This record gives sequence, C-alpha cells and structure tokens, in this order.
Amino acid sequence: SVGSTGMHGGCKPGSSGDVAADHIWMVGRYVQQRRRLLDLKDVSSFNELREDDEELRRELEDLAPEEHERLWRRAFELASAQLSASSEDPGERTSMLRGLATLLDAFTEICVDASRVAVLPPSFVETMARCQELLFSIPDAATRELIASALERICTSQFEGRDNFYGGILMYLVGRCLETQALAADVNRLHRLKDLLVELDWEHESIDSLKMQLMRCAATPLFIRSQHGPEMLASFYTAHEGFTIEIHNTVKNQIMYCNAAALKGYAVGFFRAWKRAEGSMLVQMEQCVQDWILLAIRSARKSAERARCMLEEFHRHHHEEGVKHVLCGLYGPILWRSLKVANCHVRENAARLLQYTFPLIPSKLGVAETEQELVKQLRSLRETLEDPAEPVRRVGVSAVCVILKNYWDMLPPSEVAEILAVLMNRCARDKKAPQVRAAVAEGFGWILENALSHPTMGAVLPQIADLLNDRSPLVRAAFVSLLNMMSHCRGVSVSGIVTNEALLLRLASEHAEGQAERLQRAQRGLHSASSGKPDSESLGQVNSDAVAKQLAKLLAPSLFQQDLAQQVARCHYLMQHWPLALLALLSHIRDIVGSAERVKLAAALFRFGLREAADQNQQPSAKESGKVVATMLRVVGILLDGAELRPGSSSSKMASGGKKKKQPNRGLPAALEKFVYDHIQEDDFINLLRSSEDADQAVHIRNDLLYALAPLDPQRLPRTAEFASQELQILCKSSVCNAHGLSALLNTAFRWDLLPTALAPAWEGLQSAAKRLSRLQSVPAETAGAATAMEAALRQPQIRTALLRHPQVAVCLADVMRALFDALNAAWTTGLARLTSPELRVGAKGSKMASSTLLGPGATLWPRLLSLASRIAMHMEHRSSAGQEGSARKLLLQVVQNLTSEKVKSCLQGIRASDDVAPPAPKRQKITRKTSLDEAVSSLPSDLEVDAVLRLYEGVMQSVNAEQFLGVLVKPSPDEASSSSAAVMPLPLSTRELVEMSTGLEETLWHWASIADALRPRTDGRASHQSDAWVYLARLLQQTAHVELQTADVLNAFRRQLARVSSTVPMQEPDLRQLLQVFFSRLERKPQLVQLVAGIVENRQDQLPFDSRVHDAVQAVLPSFHYLTLKLRRLQNADEDPEQERRRVLGMPTPQKARKRQEEEYAEASASESDAGASVSSRLDSLRRTSLFKECFPELSTAASSACPPGAAPSEDGAGVSGGDDVD
Repeated sequence: SVGSTGMHGGCKPGSSGDVAADHIWMVGRYVQQRRRLLDLKDVSSFNELREDDEELRRELEDLAPEEHERLWRRAFELASAQLSASSEDPGERTSMLRGLATLLDAFTEICVDASRVAVLPPSFVETMARCQELLFSIPDAATRELIASALERICTSQFEGRDNFYGGILMYLVGRCLETQALAADVNRLHRLKDLLVELDWEHESIDSLKMQLMRCAATPLFIRSQHGPEMLASFYTAHEGFTIEIHNTVKNQIMYCNAAALKGYAVGFFRAWKRAEGSMLVQMEQCVQDWILLAIRSARKSAERARCMLEEFHRHHHEEGVKHVLCGLYGPILWRSLKVANCHVRENAARLLQYTFPLIPSKLGVAETEQELVKQLRSLRETLEDPAEPVRRVGVSAVCVILKNYWDMLPPSEVAEILAVLMNRCARDKKAPQVRAAVAEGFGWILENALSHPTMGAVLPQIADLLNDRSPLVRAAFVSLLNMMSHCRGVSVSGIVTNEALLLRLASEHAEGQAERLQRAQRGLHSASSGKPDSESLGQVNSDAVAKQLAKLLAPSLFQQDLAQQVARCHYLMQHWPLALLALLSHIRDIVGSAERVKLAAALFRFGLREAADQNQQPSAKESGKVVATMLRVVGILLDGAELRPGSSSSKMASGGKKKKQPNRGLPAALEKFVYDHIQEDDFINLLRSSEDADQAVHIRNDLLYALAPLDPQRLPRTAEFASQELQILCKSSVCNAHGLSALLNTAFRWDLLPTALAPAWEGLQSAAKRLSRLQSVPAETAGAATAMEAALRQPQIRTALLRHPQVAVCLADVMRALFDALNAAWTTGLARLTSPELRVGAKGSKMASSTLLGPGATLWPRLLSLASRIAMHMEHRSSAGQEGSARKLLLQVVQNLTSEKVKSCLQGIRASDDVAPPAPKRQKITRKTSLDEAVSSLPSDLEVDAVLRLYEGVMQSVNAEQFLGVLVKPSPDEASSSSAAVMPLPLSTRELVEMSTGLEETLWHWASIADALRPRTDGRASHQSDAWVYLARLLQQTAHVELQTADVLNAFRRQLARVSSTVPMQEPDLRQLLQVFFSRLERKPQLVQLVAGIVENRQDQLPFDSRVHDAVQAVLPSFHYLTLKLRRLQNADEDPEQERRRVLGMPTPQKARKRQEEEYAEASASESDAGASVSSRLDSLRRTSLFKECFPELSTAASSACPPGAAPSEDGAGVSGGDDVD
C-alpha cells in the first residue's frame, strides 16, 4: 500500500500494467479504509464518518462479523467521555453524537441480521444503551432520528436483549405523534411497534410518564383520525388491565368535543379492543361497555347521542354471537326498566337504543321462550307510541318503523297489525305533536324500503292521506317525501293514496304560502339583520317553499317524461283547468329539469299559444282567449327564466368557500337555438305589443309578453328591443305613469342593457324641472312621470345596482341629485324672503290680503323630489362603485341649515307674535285684534302649501335619520379621529352633527305645526297638524331606538317627545302607548330610563312637566315590563327610612324564624284553655293526614315528630306547631 500511488503513477495508460496497478491500488485502499474504521484515532474521527455516507456503508458491508466487536469497543472508548458527561465544547459534542448516530444507523441497517446472528456485540449494546439514555436530551433532531431508527430496527428484530430498548423507542415515537407538526407516518411507525406495549413493566413507577403520553395520544384528534389510529387506541385499551380505566376516562373526556371523524375512530378502536380482550382484560372492557350504556340511557340528549355513537360498532354487529351475548347481559337489567321510569329523557334514550339493539334475545333460549320474549319486547315498543311525552312518542315511532323494516318477515303478524293500527289511528292523528305526525310519514317511508311490506302498506297508506293537508309544513313535507318514495315502488301507487287534483291544489296552495312567507321575511329582514337573529330559513326549518319543491319533484316526471307534443297538450290542459298549479309547478323545477328541456317546451308553448290566440280572436270569446294567452306567456317566462340563452352573459356558481363565482355563459347549442328562434318570431307577436284596443287587457298582455321575451337575445328581436326602449322613454315623459307597465319595461330594459338610453328623458326632465323650481315657477306635468320612473328604478335592487355601476349613468344621477338640492335651497331662500318682506305684510287699503307663497306653484311636488334626491345621494355614497364619500351629508347639511336658519326662526316668531294680544294703542290708531290676526293669517302660506312644507320637513328628517343609521358605514377622517377623544365622543363627529341636525329639524317642524293649528286649524274632522307631526316624530323615534346610538341622545329625544303631549296631541291614545312600549322594551335595563320613568311616576320637580296623559299611559304600560317595575320598586324603597327598611328585611319570614315563632306560640298556648287546644289538635291532625312531605320523606317526618315539644304536632316542615295560626 505504500507504493501503490507511485506504481500507479509510473505505468502508462492503456497498458497491461495499468490494470494490475488499479487492482493493487483498490486492494490497498480497502485495507487502508478497514484500518481507518477499526482504528479510530480520536473524537474527530466521527466527523469523518458522517461526511461520506456512501463510503461508510461500503466499508461496513466489507467488514467481517468478527470485527464488529472491535469496531464498537474502539468507538465506545472514544465516545464514553462524551456520552457520560457534557462536554465543555457543545459544538464538538453535537458533532461527535451526529457521527456516532450515523454509524449506529448504518451498522443496524447493514451489519446485523437476527436470522443469522441473534446476539448483538456487547460494546454495541452498551453504546446503544448510552445513546438511548441521551435520546431526549440531544438538541439535534436529525441525530435523535438516526438513533431512533437504529433502536427501531433492533426492537423489530428477534435479537437477544432487545426488550431493554422498548421504553426508549416507544417514548420517542409517542412524542413524535404528539408534536404539532405530526404526520400520519409517525402514527404508522408507532403502529408497527404496538406489540411492544404489552411487553413493558406496567407495575414499575417509571411507566407513569409513558402512560401520560399515551393518554395524550388518545386525546389527540389527528392521532385518532389517522389510518391506524383506531388500532392504536385498541392497543392502549388492552396494554394492561390497570391502564384500561385510565384510557376509558380519557376517551370520555374527549367524546363531547370531538368531530364526527374522531368519534368514529373512538368507536372502532373501542370495539376492536373488546374483540381482542381476554380474561381479566375482558372483564375490564365489559365494565367500560356498561359505563357507555349507562351514559347512553341516563345522560342528557346530546351526551346520550355521543354515547350511542361510541356503541355504534357493537350495535352494528349485534347479530354476531359474542356481541349478542354481551349486549343481552349488559342491556337486559337496564333497558327494560328505563322504558318505565318517570324521567321522560331516560325513556327517550332507552327507546332510541332499542331501535339499534332489537331483538335482545339470548341464544340459549328455546323456540317458545324466544317467541315470548319477542312479543314482550314488541309490546314494550308499542307502549312508547302512547307515551305522555312527545319526544318519547317521536323516537318510539322511528324505532318501531326501523324495526318493522328490518324484521318484517320474522315478526308475528298480529303484533305487526297492532303496531300499524296504533301508528295510523293514534300517532298519525296526534293533534298536539306535529313532529310525531311527521315521524309517522317518515317511518312509513322506511318500511317501504322492504319490498315484502308493500301489499300491507298499500292498505295502510290511504288511511293517512289527510297528512297532505296538515297544518304543519313539517308534516306536509314528510308526507310528500313519502309520496316521492312511493313513486319508485312497483307495489304501491301514488294515485291510490291521493288524487292528482289534490296534489295540484296542494301545490298551488304551497306556492302561494311560500310567496307570502318570502314577503314577510323581506319585511322583517332588516330587523333580523340588525338584531343578529337568524330567520327560519337560515336555521334550516321546513317552510312552504320546501314542500312546493318536493311536490314539483313528484309531479315533474308526469310532464317532462313525455314527448314534446304531449307536453304541450298537457300544459294546455293545465292552463285551462289548473293555471295556478301549473305556474307553481314550473316555478320550482329549475333544479329538477334541465334548461334544454325547459327552453324547448317554452318555445313550443309560445308558438302554440300565439297560434291558438290568433284563431280565437276571430270568435266572440276573445276575452277568454286573452286570459289563456296571458297564462301562456307567464308559463313561457317562468320556463325561460334562469336558462342560459344569451351568449356572453354571466352565470353564478358556488365556488370554494361558499362564494359565488361568475362564469361566462356560452349560450344555447346551435340546434336548440335554431329551434327556439324558429318558434319565437317577431312577426307572430309584434301586433300584441302594439295593440291598443282594450287598454287594460293590452297592458297586461304586453307586460306578460315582455316578461316572457326578456331572457332571449335582443339582437334576434330588434323591433321588440326598439319598442321597449321607446315605450320607456314615452312613460318617462308622460304625466300619468302606469306603475305595473313601468316595472315590466324596466326589467326588460335591464335584461337587454337598454337602461342608459331609455331612462335618459327621466333625468333630463328632472334637471329641467329643478331649474324652474329654483325660480319658483310652475313645472310641466311630465315631471311626475320622470319622478315615477326614477323611483321605480331605484326601488328594484338589480336595476339600481346596474345604474350605479354604469359610469355615465352615475354621473347623470349625481347631476340630478345636486340640481334638486340646489333648486330646493334657492327656492326656499327666495320664498322665505318673499314671506318676510314688508310689502306682503301690508295689503291694499280696504282689500283682502292674499296668502303668501313660500315654495311657489310646485310646492306639492317638493317633498317627493327631495325624497328622490336623498335616496340618490345615499345610494351614491354607500353603494356606488365610484363612491361619493360625504356627498349626502354635505348636501343634507346645506338643506338643514336653510330649513333651520335664523331667518326661518325669526319668521315663525313674527307670525306667532302677530297672533298674540297687541298692547294698548293710542285712540287715534284704531288697530283691532282682528287686524293683527288677519296679518298673521295672510303671512302664512295656503293650506295646501302648509301641508307641503310639513311634508318637506318630514322628508328631510327621514333622510337625516337614514343617514344617521348608515353612519356606521362611514369611516371618520384622520382629522376627526385625531381631534375627537374616545372617552368624550365615541361616535364620529359627523354622526354627532346629524344628531344636532335632527334636533333642529324636529323643533322647527313642531313650530310650523303649532302655528298652522293656531292660525288655520282643520275643520274637516281630521287630526290636527300637531297630532300628525307628533305621530311622525314618534315613528322616527322608534326607529332611532333600535339603532346603536348614544343612550343620552336617544333619551333626550324621548323626553322632548313626551313633553309635547297634551290633551289633544296625539289624537289617538294607542300612538302614545306604542312609543312607550318600544322604548321600554329597548332600553328597559338602562339606568337613565329607570330614573326618567321614576320621575314621571312620582311627578318629580326636577323632571320636565309632563301632561297627565303621559302619567296615565306609563302606569298602563309599566306592568308589562317586570324588570323595569322591579327597579322602580327598589328605587322607591331606597328613598324610605333606612331603619324601616332594615326592620322590613329582618321581619321577612324564614324557616328558622318560623320555628322560633312556633316555639314561642307553643309556650304561650300551654296556659290556654283546653277547648282551644282541642281545636288546634283536630286542625293539625287534618293537616298531618294531607301532608305531602310525610308521604315523600317518611324518615324525616318521623324524626321531626320525635323532636317536637310534648303536646305539639309536627308541621309539614318538621317543626312543632301550636296555637291557632297556620305556618306557610
């Protein structure tokens, strides 16, 4: 080896000496490597071993078995110092341990084989033992993994002395399973070593740490949900009989909080543990099963359900011999008694368990005993159907039906007949329990799954046909589901149970009820969103829409499984005889029938209907043909609605995370598109659009026709699109606008993207009207049509969103909004100046003064236009994509400043001063009271204009209120956030400004109403201006009470509103009580409201003076609010004398005081006459005979009797009673 390098270098490449030199060089290098591996010089040699892993493996492969001991003796000598104590240099120690671990891992993988040599080298064993001791103190994770791999190979092979390494490797693998980043592979590694658990010494004190780790594994959901998690749980159960109860308690603590997958893993592992248990371990496992059975019967509903899930595997295999034997032995002493206990929850749980465990009959019984036991159990089940508790009856019905489905052919026919009779006659007609009636329908559907039951059920099911018209939608939905299941059964026919006419009537009724429910949900949707309470639909409750969808699923095949001609014929028959049912059916088939089938039927119906209408128009019954055409058009519109007819439009589909993802629509296939537009041609229906013979009928037909054509492509119908655009423009310019026709045109224009062009005359007319109104000039009659069109467009969410997102339309809307607000400001300023000018205050001599003009000829139109402008402003601010931050508040602020300016206040004061009594004047000036009153009346606008002014103030207040409610959506500016302190002003500065604006408007409106009543009172029997204003302010105040505003601001407004109450304001007493009820229910627990109500009730001087009507109304409403009444009573008691309150508290009756008082009375009565004592004794004897306490607690009653004084009778609470007084 010394000359190998030189010899190799001296030979020429390619010669015969080159090959010999290579061979000699390799032999020399092999000898050198073996000597390097066997003769490790120092600790640094371990670093060289881990540098080249492949070379180390080659060296170990060539190492002879007799050299293994030499290798490890030398390695142990070098590493013993590092393994026994910590090195001064941590880096050197870590590097050495890494090299040693690499050598251990490679040696166990390559050099040792238990099939050849089962004895490990002693030095290797000693080194491995030292490394096992340091396994959990090594900071390097890679080093620990190498040592654990070596230990794992040793423990899985049949080496002598491997049991010394069981604890280390198990602790390591269990720790890996408990890490946050644990994987299923870690559980699989532990599963390969699961047999080592039984080999451990479970009696040694050092096993406690491993027990704790195993229990943590059993409580880890990831561990249980893994592939081998249930098997590992079974190994934990059966590792040692002393450890079984601990694992059982751990699992019990986790059952209530784990998900369904983990619960399934627990159940499977528990069943496998019982299957493999033997001897005393089997006794322990049966005790655990008994514990779960007790929990499944005696715990609450949720806990019992979890316990039943743990027993699910036992119930699933309860027909196996061993499982049946255990269940009969464990359930027998408990289950049957639990069906008869007083607690209804226990009876419910027992009935539920019997559904899964029936029949509980031991195999050792004979035939006669088996039949007798079977009949006994069936009768116990039948008793649950007549249980007093509704939940028990419901569970009993489900259990009985499941048992009949599973064991129909083995049950005695007489018992089956009795059970079915109870289900039909008692449970299906349970008036007080709709869930029981629904359970009967659902259970009969389960019985139908067994084909052997069809002949019998064919006679049973007609007896419960009344459930189709049950008053509960839950029952109706269950019965329709039963009918759907019957439609797939050959032995039972749906028509034999209910008629087609009954199904159609029910479908039409369910559709109508569903529409009414949707309207109600829409009305209370804002309240539900503000209160955070979900509605019935979000909670998953059954409603009429769900029943209608199931009915449509039942009836749809009878229509759409026919050829097209038959479909048209059947639709035509239904349109003539059952139009509402047909509309209801087609409204709920979107998820049942494909869009291609619906579109094809719609096109055929459209062509057929128009052809028949053309034939009937020539006959006298044209009016009836119009109804048929209208129904046909609605049917076509419903069929086409939702179908993907226009290429390029977008359809929404649910994406991951529950969000809607818009996908481009490719339109109809070419063949279907050709079929549709061959049957729907403009030449066939254009005359219906332009018809003007009968106005009402033509409008209705036109609207239905537009509804049917809206889903189609407008490029294929150019004349129809032009007609819709022109008609909408004409309506925007007309003085009388039909709202029904306007809605149909707006929807069509929205679907065909015609809104920007069709609504252009509307905002042009509004801008022109704003210019004329600003100069107090009259406006054309077409302004009303433009306002109606804009109001209808903003009222529909889809159209409003389309307008706000269109850039050009958004600019036009913003211009209209600013023009109307500016026009109102200008008109109000001009009219106020005219009203306060001296020229108008002095009329011609001897002439009658005319009324002043404040808003000009268009006064009655201003409230409507202002409301429209406010809606546009708020939508632009909160919904527009461009965003108009603060625009609504700024414009409203300008209007409010004009309406509540000092000029308005001075004008109102001047008018009011004119109504007051004038001071005495010189005799030469003959000015009378009538002259002053005439001047005041002449200064006030006309009656019509006064109403317009009041409505204008009310509209502005409504807008301010709405903007105040939406203020939470507006983020304060950085300046406002920095200038305002959170402790002083928690609301944004703009919100506080809105509160002040609302207060100013409220006071000004009240002044206008007061002056109007004083100078021009109503004489037509209607309520006064003040009463109307009070009712309106009360309605706004009720809205404010349900918004999260500062309590002080809300209560201040409430005080002001109550201070305005008088003998005639409000006119109706319910208006006042309704305001009190809303505020009491909303602010009942606020201490400020308690103080306010206390002041009203007690007529305190520190409160504002309120009318007696307020005091009476509060007294009438207060008993309905228990908490507020209690607080007021405590507040009143606190104001009394403290010594008197203390005496009242000390004088309250308690059991101890009662006994003391009875003893005192006994002492006094001992000196009384004998007749009094006799009467007392007879009275106490009667009490003693009727004492429920004595019947329930005889042992306590006996003890109390013995403790009574001589001659005194024991009372019901065990105390001696004497004298003539009763003890409560």
